[in-house]
Amino acid sequence: MIASDSQSRAGNEHDSANIALATSVHGSMLRRLQKHTFDRGIKRARFSVLSGVRHPAILMEGGFMSHPYEARLIDNDAYQNSLANSIVDAVVKYRFAVGRKPVAGAPR
Repeated sequence: MIASDSQSRAGNEHDSANIALATSVHGSMLRRLQKHTFDRGIKRARFSVLSGVRHPAILMEGGFMSHPYEARLIDNDAYQNSLANSIVDAVVKYRFAVGRKPVAGAPR
């Protein structure tokens, strides 16, 4: 974390969309990964890396390298694919929920 992340900031015009996207990703990850993940919930913070973003955005942690079990999962191709697919599924569901149709021919 950098010093500017500790400063209080006003939200942006996408705060509610950010939460909707985070909720979609969180639920999708829990459904797909089931017992192979820890549910740490959804946290809210206004990190500088997301400041100035002009569309809904989230940060997602797929595990901690410092945790022996999670480090083994992170190194596993099947886990990585499951994690990636859960994010794709969540974005597709989010886009449908907010009324934006996926672009034809775009990767799913």
